[in-house]
Amino acid sequence: HFSGVGAVMVVHRQKKSTTSEYELANRRAAVLEGMVSRENTGSPLVGQRSGPDGNLQWMNRAPADDDDDDDDECCQLSPLTIALTIFGLIWAVGGTVFFAAISDGSPITGLYVVTQIITTVGYGDVLPQTSGEKMFVAFYVLVGAVVVAGLVGKVLDYIVDRAEDSFLDTLERLGDNDETTPPAGDYTKICVAAVLCCLFLVLGILIYGVWDGCQCSYGVTMVPGCVQERCKATGGISRSNFDSLYMSVVTLTTVGFGDESPKSKVGRVIGIVWMLLGFTAFANFVNEFSALVMANQKGQPSGMVMTEDLFARMDKDGSGFLTQYEFVNFILQKYSVVDSDTLDAITDQFDKLSAGKNSISVQDLATLLPAADA
Repeated sequence: HFSGVGAVMVVHRQKKSTTSEYELANRRAAVLEGMVSRENTGSPLVGQRSGPDGNLQWMNRAPADDDDDDDDECCQLSPLTIALTIFGLIWAVGGTVFFAAISDGSPITGLYVVTQIITTVGYGDVLPQTSGEKMFVAFYVLVGAVVVAGLVGKVLDYIVDRAEDSFLDTLERLGDNDETTPPAGDYTKICVAAVLCCLFLVLGILIYGVWDGCQCSYGVTMVPGCVQERCKATGGISRSNFDSLYMSVVTLTTVGFGDESPKSKVGRVIGIVWMLLGFTAFANFVNEFSALVMANQKGQPSGMVMTEDLFARMDKDGSGFLTQYEFVNFILQKYSVVDSDTLDAITDQFDKLSAGKNSISVQDLATLLPAADA
């Protein structure tokens, strides 16, 4: 049977299904139970487990070798990830061949265009011309968007898990010091991400403003009558440092207006790597910023002030004391993990499943969770 905090945690995480997500739920439950233990006994032991009949006995944490298991799990790729990777490689090679065929026959140009599609930069300097080519590109981009959407979904899951993990670390530190407000999020990672982003901006200026500042180009983008040795004098495409800064920003942010883009073969080869890594660096900066904001939102008290009315609302059974379940509800609301409406909905779900009892069985939970494979 499950009761109290255990039922709340199961219902609250019923949409999660992977092993790592359940481990995160287990850790949350252990931390919250440990906080209750400190409130009741003054003990600093975080994650202290209940006795054989305790509410959270079913969520026992793994032995001391958890870190090794986590490392092994991190090194394992899911079948979906493997399938996306294989499909992505086939997709990229096919696109490289196609775009090389409709432009100048160079694999460099083909891969350069595929990179624009992957990063969604879309300079527009190499374009399909016939109706058939446009239909193929439309289908190709749509299929690629599905792959990108799958990867973006994984990134978003990563952001949420990072924020939740940071919040749990904050809860674990409570009681170990005299601070009443949890410390702010870790700014080290976001600073590193910002430095990397700026580094790729500077590289763009140096490469496309200083070294590759004027080009006659080649293939479909070649400037007629231009001589590379006298590039500016013969009408070549020139670019100032300000132009290259502008190009770097619109590229890394994937805006890609198309008025500035790499023109030489070497510039495009470098651009393939620069676009992929620069786009990744900018996306990582956005991810770190988002994770920091979410972690700080969850780690800050909600501004509650202890009053008799607030205590009465927390004391659901009117006993004059907070039970473990009532204290958990208070902590979840205090640090803005969930709002009161969500907790009320979870409580209502528990009441429906328990049918007036103070606990629910495995059979009751079978209506919410899928049955395990035999």
